Amino acid sequence: MDTITTKQRYHITTFGCQMNKADSERMAGIIENIGFEWSEDPNNADLIVYNTCTIRDSAEQKVYSYLGKQASQAALASRWVRFQMRLRA
Repeated sequence: MDTITTKQRYHITTFGCQMNKADSERMAGIIENIGFEWSEDPNNADLIVYNTCTIRDSAEQKVYSYLGKQASQAALASRWVRFQMRLRA
């Protein structure tokens, strides 16, 4: 019997300067070398990387905002799964 395996997906969001973009490209290469594939949509990613510059406060604050959104979405998804499990019980 053949089994279908799906690759895990990753997404990188880069804030800041050109150096950060270069670093993100290097990270993407490393992540792909260990078997992940790119996801345009962070909501479909198994691994999300936020690459920012800590020198610029505005870039760092954007990361905190993105993390808050991701945490809210994760909490909502977790509640939805628990709700669905109760319905099936």
